[in-house]
Order: sequence, then structure tokens, then C-alpha cells
Amino acid sequence: MNGSVLRREIFRQFLRPLSWISAAVFILTINLLFFITSGFFIEGQGSSEIRTLFSLIPYISIIVIPALTMDFTSINEEEGSLLPVNNLKLSVSKWASAFIIFLFMIALLIPSILVVGAFGDVNVPQVVSCYAGIMLYGAAAISLSSFLAELFESRISAFFVSAGVLFLCTVSDLLPLAIHLPGFLTDFLNEISFSWHFDSSSKGIFDTRDIFFYLILTALFIILSSEHAEFLKKQQKPFIPLLWCLAALVFLVNTTLYSTRFDITEDRQFSVSEASAETLEDLASPLEITYYLSDELERMYPQIRDVKAFLFSFARESSRIALTITDPSETATVEQQLSSLGIQAQQLQTSEANKTSFVTVYSSILIEYEGNAAVIPFIISTATLEFDLTSRIKTLLSGSQDTVYIIAGNGLSLSTEYVYVEPWLQSAGYAVSEVTADTLDDIENTGAQDVLLVLGSSTLSPNDTASIERWIMKGRPCFIATAPYTADISSSWNVTPVKKDYLVELLDYWGVGINQSLLLDLSNYRLRMYSSQDTNQSLYLNYPFWIVCLPQYTNPSHPVTERFTAFETYWASPLTLYEDEGSNLPVITPLILTSPSAWLQKPDTSKDLPYVTDPFISENLAPDESTKGQYVLMASIEGSVSGFYSTGKSSPVRIIVSGDQYFPSTVIENTNSPENLDLLVNALLWLSGKDTILSLKNKGMMNATLYKISDSLDFAKAAGVSKLILFLFEPLFIALCAVCFCIIRKKSSERRIKAILTTDMEEMQ
Repeated sequence: MNGSVLRREIFRQFLRPLSWISAAVFILTINLLFFITSGFFIEGQGSSEIRTLFSLIPYISIIVIPALTMDFTSINEEEGSLLPVNNLKLSVSKWASAFIIFLFMIALLIPSILVVGAFGDVNVPQVVSCYAGIMLYGAAAISLSSFLAELFESRISAFFVSAGVLFLCTVSDLLPLAIHLPGFLTDFLNEISFSWHFDSSSKGIFDTRDIFFYLILTALFIILSSEHAEFLKKQQKPFIPLLWCLAALVFLVNTTLYSTRFDITEDRQFSVSEASAETLEDLASPLEITYYLSDELERMYPQIRDVKAFLFSFARESSRIALTITDPSETATVEQQLSSLGIQAQQLQTSEANKTSFVTVYSSILIEYEGNAAVIPFIISTATLEFDLTSRIKTLLSGSQDTVYIIAGNGLSLSTEYVYVEPWLQSAGYAVSEVTADTLDDIENTGAQDVLLVLGSSTLSPNDTASIERWIMKGRPCFIATAPYTADISSSWNVTPVKKDYLVELLDYWGVGINQSLLLDLSNYRLRMYSSQDTNQSLYLNYPFWIVCLPQYTNPSHPVTERFTAFETYWASPLTLYEDEGSNLPVITPLILTSPSAWLQKPDTSKDLPYVTDPFISENLAPDESTKGQYVLMASIEGSVSGFYSTGKSSPVRIIVSGDQYFPSTVIENTNSPENLDLLVNALLWLSGKDTILSLKNKGMMNATLYKISDSLDFAKAAGVSKLILFLFEPLFIALCAVCFCIIRKKSSERRIKAILTTDMEEMQ
């Protein structure tokens, strides 16, 4: 490349006011969409998911990149032809000048990333991958836009045509989501989509298919720009551009057939872990994995590529694994077989000709081993794929399924108030059995990894409590969610204290006290209440009895909560943990706490309603400063416990205690909190000693909440400073760079003119 030509093109780019305007528009638009439109600076609403920030770039570039290349018209090409340099070097120089400006623009995102990091966690490897992917995207998009610009004499025409083509290349993969298209056309639209090929790198994956797609297109359009210049000189052979296009097509096809993926995520989320590999070493017979995947789903969602790639990697871990991928819609008998296995198709909504229709799709996995089978009913990402596969394979290897025995000790039912518990646990691979306390002693053949789940205890008798104690004394794990009161969760939300709760007394004997106070917290759920007369009228109220647990107030060293993302409690009681007084006592560990701004409401037994829980009244309740502080919501007990109804000590056992008996109930419908059920699965895995499986479940999970600044006043101050940086200082920095560059360029020109004049004067003398 001729250095003087490259310098000339770079100077021309940096001297163009439109380049600096484009940079300002680029960074301001991205910051506006990510931080303001999405509500980043609204407490409880923002997310630190950096992938969202980078995913905006291809759409903003639809306008910005054509603005950088609109000067590369055929008129300027004729001007460039006067230079003593060949057309290929000139095309490369023009592309490089615009690409350097683009690199400057994406470098301006560094302050935005630092702002996100000040409020929440930022995945550094993902940032690296996103930067690499967006650089490749920019290289290809600039090359395409440069070529299109050189086809026109008018800068305006060049801009609009380039913007239009980039728009189509960016959103082409979204078209099949709106309109049902033939399979070959959907595949074509995905393959030409620039944003589709950016998806992998935005998640922390380097995929050679995407890398070569961008590199091949970059080289192709630079070459076509050079060939167009030859055409203007009437030196172009008409079949040469076709040969280049054909060669590019051949290379693209080959990169699709032979590809490799590199996972650089922190937890290697898209790679098979050692825990899974060790499990597969225990295979004594062939294991068959059948992935039932509808072609329509694969064509519409790029995440399916990750699922398929992981399954292939998983299958390569053992020679005994046979992987088959099939479309169940090809034969009706397959769909009937899947239905008999409990695998139901999902409905995918599409639109066409102003009409909405639904497409039936499958994305299910069947695992078969020695005549037994396990099913993953529906999967669309790799978020829990390894956990789902390995946990089910372990179950097949053991020949038995772990069971969760559930006692609803507060008079509620699994079929009504706890309706989501059973299907959620079944989807996690558990068998669920609802029992009564007096039948626990009859469960003699329980496995060591079976768990007892007790939801409430207000109706339990001393004999029932003694039965639960005998379960635990045998070293069998138990999750107890209870408090000494009951709440009307279906209508009035009134809370009634229980005079005598025997299970609460037992827990107190073991070192975990639960009193009758209700917990309230400034970190709470914001209710939307509707008028009884007009459902169109609504009012937002903070309801302090529904506590939103913040990640910074959980135990990061405990497997259950180390990847904690979200949890909410409903009318919870505080736990009082007694300090250990000797090495023979069990270890009691707090897992989840309130914020430091929590307080207590004690029951007033002189009133018909001892607790004030009405949302319209509780909204006006000021925090009780005398009880204000931080309280424990959930804790674990690990070790041997002493018998209360019996003598002696238990075998080593794990117990988890929650002061909220309603966290997995239908109340989650009001707050849309499936995370409560997810944390329940975490707890059950730990209780049954499946720490390795739990680590797989937590793999790749990232806390995307803005938890680092919990105080509302500090949050508002940090938000104000961040807005100044993003929307004032950054634009000023761009303007300052533009002014400095013009000054430097002006002084350089003055020195050059002065040198020329000096030389001329010396020659005259």
C-alpha cells in the first residue's frame, strides 16, 4: 500500500465535518438508546448486559457508515486516477481511512462500558469478543458501502443506496420472523445478514464461519471497487468481476462446511465442562441423544446454532454417544411418539399479509440409555443445556430418579396455591410426591439424595413435627419454608399469627429462631393496583412486605447463592441465627439477607387484624427506626443436629430454612418471579449433595442487575455524573478532537507552503 495515498485519504476523512458529525451521532444515539430509552438509570430496571449495547451498533451503522463513504463516488475515483498508484491500492486506502474513523467511534464506547461497570458486573471476555466481532462487521460494511458509493456520481444517491442495502443486509434475518418463507429463502436471508453473523461474537464465541464471512466480503468489495475503477478507464474485462464473485461464493460455502468455534466466556458456557466429561466416562453402554428440531425454528433463531454446536461437542466427549438431529414434522408417526413421551410442540407466531398465524415447532431432546429414557421438553439456548443433559444422564446411569417429597403444612395445596412447584421440579429432572407428615416413617426405601420440602407448618401437630425430625435425624436433607403465621394470599392479603407452631419451636432448638414479626424493606416490589370501578385506572404503590432481595446482600461463597440473580419474598419473617458455641454444633450460614433499610412490624393482638398489610395503608407506613436494620431471610444448617423429640444426634445432614412459606406459591404471578422456583431447584441440588451438578446449573449465569449502588441517593448522584460523561463530555471530546485535528492540519499546510516558498526563493537567488 502506498503510504502517501493512505495518509492523504486519512487526512481527508478527518478533515470532513461529516466524519465528526457521524461520530457524535453514533455515540449519542447508542448512549441514548441503551441508557435512557431502556431505563438504565431507573432503579430496579437497568441491566448490565453489555451485549445489548453492542447489538445496537449494526443498526446505527446503517446511517453512519454510508456517511463515511459517500465521498467515494465515481467523480472522486476519476480524481484519484491521476495519482501514480494502482486502483487496488487506492481502494484499500479509501477503505482503511473510513475503517480508522469507525475504530475511533467504537473506541468512544469505552466510557459507556466503564459506566455500566460502575453500576453492575461486566463480562470482560464478552466485551473483547464483541469488540472483535463489531470490528469485523465494520470492515465488511464499510467495504460494501465503499463499493456502492463508487457506482454513483451523486453523493446523495451514494448515501441513500448504501444505507438501503446495509439496512437490508442488517435486518434480513428478521424477515422470516414476520413472514413465513420457504426454507431455502430463509437460509439465504440468514446467510447474508450482517447482524446474524454478529450474534455469536456478541455472546463470547469466535465462530470461523462468521469471521470468514466478514473477511471474504471485505476483500471481495475492495477488489470490486478496484475493478470498477478499471472499468471507468475502459480497461475492465467484463468477466473478471464475475470470477471474483464466484470465488468468494466458493470460499463462503467451504467455510460453512468446515467450521470451528472458540469459546472465550469466563465459565466456558458453550463448552463441555470436566464434570460432564467425568460423567460420560461412566457410560457402560451406548447412549443415544436425539435432537428433535424443526427447520423453521433453526432458521429463525441464531441461538439454535449454539445448541447444535454444544450437542456435537458433547457427543465428541465419548465414543459411546450417538447424536441424531431430525425434524419431527417430516413424519406424523414421530410427532405421535413425542406426544407419548410428554413432548409437546410449541407455537411460534408469524405474520403474513396482515394476518397472524402460528407455526408448530419442536426443539426437544430425547436421551436413551439401556432401555430407559429422559426428556428435555424444550430448549432454545445453551443457558441450562449442559445441566439438563448431565443431570438426566446421571439419573439414567443410577437407574433411579431423585424424589422431592412435599408436605404442605399450612393447609394449602400443590394443585392450587403451589401449582407451579411440581411442574418446575419435574422439568429439572425430579420426581415429585405430595405426602403427609404421618406417612414419612413409611418411606423406608428413600434414596440418600431424596429431599423433603416443607411448605408452612401452621397445621402440623407435635406428632407431625416429630416425624419430620425423624426424617432429618436419619441424615435425610430437608428444606423448610415456614413462619408462625398464615396469609390469605388469594384475596385479602390479611396475615394471622399462629398461637403455637411446633416446627418453629424445633428450628429454634436447632439454632434458627423465627419470630412473629413481619419484615418490611425499602427494597420492595412496586405494585400496580387497579380501580375496582374502572380497570383502566391504575395506581403504582411500593409494597414493603414483598421484598426484592438484592444480589449484594447474598452469600457469594455458598453454592446455592453464588450466582444469585433475583429473589422475592412475600410476608416473610426474620431468621435469628444463634452463634456456634462448640465444634459439635452444626454450621449455620446466612444465605439471603434484606437490605440494611429493613424494619419489623410486630403483631398487635388487641386488634382484629394484628398486622397492617393493606397496600394502600402500608404505603404510608414510615420505617420503624427502632427496628431498622438488616435481617436474614434464608439460612443453611450443615452438620449433626440434636433430637428434640428424640435422643441423640443425627447423621450429618443439610437443611435450608426460609422465613417465607409463600415464595414458590402463585403469588409469583403478581411479580413475574420464576427465579424463586429456580432458587428452589438450586437449594434442592445442594441439599442432596449434588454440588457438581449445581455448578453446571450456575455455569454461565451472570448477575445483570445494577447492584453495586444500592442507596437511592448515591444511585441518583452516580446517574447524574454518568449522564454528564455520556451526553456532555463525550460530545465535547469529539468536538475538541475535530478542532485539534484541523489546527494540526492547518499548521502542517502552513509549514509545507513555507518550505515551498523558501525553496523557490533559494532557487531564484
